[in-house]
Amino acid sequence: MIEPNVNFRLFCSDLDGTLLGKPDATLLFHQLWGSLPKEERPLLVYNTGRLLKDAMRTVHRSDLPDPDYLICGVGTLIHNVRTGGTVQEFADILNEGWDRDRAEQVVQTITSAVRQPAPFQNACKSSWYLHQAPAELIASVETALGEAGIEALVVYSSDRDLDILPKYANKGNALAWLLRHLKIPAQEVIVAGDSGNDTAMLQIPGAHGIVVENSQPELMEATVGLSCYRAHTICADGVIEGLIHYGVLPASCSLTPGEEPQHIQYEPEIRQLLSEVAPEALKPEDRDFLNEAYARAVSALRRNITPMGFSACSLVDNETRGTDAN
Repeated sequence: MIEPNVNFRLFCSDLDGTLLGKPDATLLFHQLWGSLPKEERPLLVYNTGRLLKDAMRTVHRSDLPDPDYLICGVGTLIHNVRTGGTVQEFADILNEGWDRDRAEQVVQTITSAVRQPAPFQNACKSSWYLHQAPAELIASVETALGEAGIEALVVYSSDRDLDILPKYANKGNALAWLLRHLKIPAQEVIVAGDSGNDTAMLQIPGAHGIVVENSQPELMEATVGLSCYRAHTICADGVIEGLIHYGVLPASCSLTPGEEPQHIQYEPEIRQLLSEVAPEALKPEDRDFLNEAYARAVSALRRNITPMGFSACSLVDNETRGTDAN
């Protein structure tokens, strides 16, 4: 443990791969967080790339405790959970110099990126899939946006996700704005993350970081030399380890001996499988997509049927060499 006299007033964590990803650890975090005396418990903020509706659904369907604030869409929206409303003062500053349509034209012109589905987009977040893009390509996107007069921020993470945001929007800027809004100094804040888009909040001067063991290499590299605790365990286990290190949780914390974990909900995927009611109606284009996907899957499987049985790959679509090369 370090700096035991620090009165930490706010804890901000990423969701996927940090607090989520290991259900038993998520449950333990919920129980331990709830066991803290209310008057001593820091404010809880979730800082996620998910959009608001998706983030709230994820929190409600998991074993996560309810937060005080949600920062969503890679720092493009701050939601006050207590009041149930968006923090409008932050929303007002994002549109300065932002032109989403022109930004998307730039991305499409100089990359082969594929637009992410509509649920991952909002007015201040243009998200794309761009697999294994070299640093030079990301830099060229930034340069091209600047030359086009678009004041934008480029965030690339997980070797796949490309987000184009207003210049003031990222997880770090949104959190830093919230800290100023709440008049909480960064020295009294702990942040936790696992991927490249968490870098900005871990780089807030004075903030104390937790880097979970399963973090992406880009985050490990970006946080070298920073005030970060590097956990030896993954996901929420690593978060708990870090909170013990900083003295927020007691070193002896654990589940009550003999207590069987009782998850609040099934994991979202399992719950959806068991549900007899669709969470929301499919759009016609979604049905068309599923029908086409099903037809292609059946067609692909049929091509693997041979007189000798089911082959590992289609003999029609592959050159037969008599080896395992296929």
